Amino acid sequence: MKDQAELLRTRMISRESKPPARVVAVASGKGGVGKSNITINMALSLCRSGRKVLVLDMDVGMGNVDILLGRTSAFSLPDLIRNRLTFQEIIEHGPGGLDYAAGGSGLTELFNMNAEDYEFLNQQLEDVSKIYDVILLDMGAGITESSRSWLLSAHEVIIVTTPEPTSITDAYALMKQLVYLNPVLPFSFIVNRAQTRPSGERTLARLQEAAHRFLHVDVHQLGVVLEDRQVLEAVLNQVPFLIHAPSAKASRAVDQITGRFLNRASYRIHLEEPGFLEKLKRLVRKGEA
Repeated sequence: MKDQAELLRTRMISRESKPPARVVAVASGKGGVGKSNITINMALSLCRSGRKVLVLDMDVGMGNVDILLGRTSAFSLPDLIRNRLTFQEIIEHGPGGLDYAAGGSGLTELFNMNAEDYEFLNQQLEDVSKIYDVILLDMGAGITESSRSWLLSAHEVIIVTTPEPTSITDAYALMKQLVYLNPVLPFSFIVNRAQTRPSGERTLARLQEAAHRFLHVDVHQLGVVLEDRQVLEAVLNQVPFLIHAPSAKASRAVDQITGRFLNRASYRIHLEEPGFLEKLKRLVRKGEA
């Protein structure tokens, strides 16, 4: 009993001394670029690297994280506010140690809260932030009045695009809006569904050059995921492609992207900077949520 009590105390001390989870918003300028699929597989890759990861499906009306995982969720994020449930009650356990909370319907309740709702959510987020190393917000396409505060509060934003001209234009437009609202918000880009590596790398270079020249910000190139039939097969089978085909081109690319994400200096949270919860609280109080 003494050994067990000591172990519990050690775990509590470790949890209290652990920095809060790094909150990363994964976004896109337009739909249909494979953002949710990238989010899920990157989360799985992070789990394999030893990180404890939570995915929150924040795509209003279009949440599909549980569908891509082949799961049926008993509860979803709106139940936090609607039924005053805790994260522990709504979190589902996916494959490979991946935890997630489904988006469900009525997610607008999570974006339009009164003061009492927000205080409850803030406590829930504070509790869950002590458990996980990384929280990935799978945001909807573009930026809305509802999603803006969540995007601006994240420690960084990863924008997923494809080499298609309309996708590139929309990705740049999203970044431009966010830079206008927060010039110091870190950005990264992932190019998905590239036919060739050079075409994907050219897309990254174009976005990086445009950001530097016109927005006066630096963006990180996380990498390129090539078009891969194994991805479609994985989606049809409702299994992450890292599990369905671990040696596929797309799987290897996501592992490389995860490595770059973890190795960047910006991954480490500077405690003197405002955290996710503090920034979200400021924006809510300003009436910008």
